[in-house]
Amino acid sequence: MIKLLTDPDITILKYPSDVSRAVLLEADMSHNGCTKPILTWKGIIIDGHKRHEICSRLGLPFTVTQKDFYSKNEAILYACEQEFEQENLPAAFQKYLLGKMVQASIALAWDKFIATNPQVQPDANGNYSICCINRSVILSDIIAKYGKKKSSLYAYRDYAEQMDVIRKKEPKLARIILTEHIQISLENVTEISRLPADEVRNIYSMIESENITKITHSHVIYGKMRKRSIVAPPAAKRTEEKHPYSPKIKEMPIQDPDAELKSLTFTIPSWMGSIQRARERTNLSATTEDARRKLDHQLAALSFLAEQLRKQITAGGNNQNG
Repeated sequence: MIKLLTDPDITILKYPSDVSRAVLLEADMSHNGCTKPILTWKGIIIDGHKRHEICSRLGLPFTVTQKDFYSKNEAILYACEQEFEQENLPAAFQKYLLGKMVQASIALAWDKFIATNPQVQPDANGNYSICCINRSVILSDIIAKYGKKKSSLYAYRDYAEQMDVIRKKEPKLARIILTEHIQISLENVTEISRLPADEVRNIYSMIESENITKITHSHVIYGKMRKRSIVAPPAAKRTEEKHPYSPKIKEMPIQDPDAELKSLTFTIPSWMGSIQRARERTNLSATTEDARRKLDHQLAALSFLAEQLRKQITAGGNNQNG
C-alpha cells in the first residue's frame, strides 16, 4: 500500500465530519471500494484524508493523483477552495477558510516575488518592503469568486489567525467554535486568543460543565479570574486524614465488561419507540424533501453500525471496528 503523509497545516482546513456521514462513507467504501483518488502533493494528502484513513484501516486499495503546486502555500489555497465547496458548512468555518485563503494568497505572492527577484534583499529583520507586492490585485480573485469586500477578507484573515492561536491552546474549544456548537462574537474570539493557555482551558471547562451555548464577555473574565481564585485549603481544615477509620488507599471500582452493552440494550427500545411513532403519526407525503433526506441519511448510518455490531456479536465478541 502506498505510504502517504499528512500535514497539520492542511488537515486543519478539513471540516470535521459528523458521525453519520463518516459511517455512510465507510459503508459505501466497504461495498464499492475507494472510487475517488486521493489527491496529493509531494506525498502529502491534500484531499481525501478520511478516504485514506478508511482504506488504511480496512486494507482497501486506493489510487493517488499527484498535483503540481508552486509551493505549500498554493497547496493550502487549493485545499481551502476545495473544502469551501462542501455542503452545509457553517458560517464560522466559511469565514475561517476565507481567512486562510487570504493568508495563503499573500504568502504565495511572496514566494513568487522572492524566487523571481533575487536582487531584492530583505532588511536586517528579514522582512521585505510591503510595496513589493500589490495585495489588492492578489485578493481580487477571492473578492470576485466569493463576493466579499476587501475589508471583510482582512477581518476573516485576523479571525483565522486567532482561531489557530486558540487551537494551539485548547483544540476542543476551537472545534466547537468553528462547528458552531457554541455562539461567540468576533470580539470575544479576539479576547480569548490573547489569554494564556490555562485561562483558555478554564473557559472550555466551564462550557463543558455548565452546558453553555454562547460565550459572552463575562465568560472571558471568568477564565481570567478562575485561576486567581483557586487556592489550596488550609492544612488545619484537612481533618479527614486524621479519622482513624479513613481508608489510606481509595479502592477503585471493578469495571463491568458488560456496561456498554447494558447501556445500549437499555437505550435502543426508546429509539424503536421514536421510529414507530414517526411511522404512525407522520404523513410523509406532506413533509419536505430535505427533512426526509436528512432522516434517511441518519437511518442508513444507524443501520450500517447495527449490522457491523451484530457481525461482531455473531463472531463471538471480536472487538474490532469495521
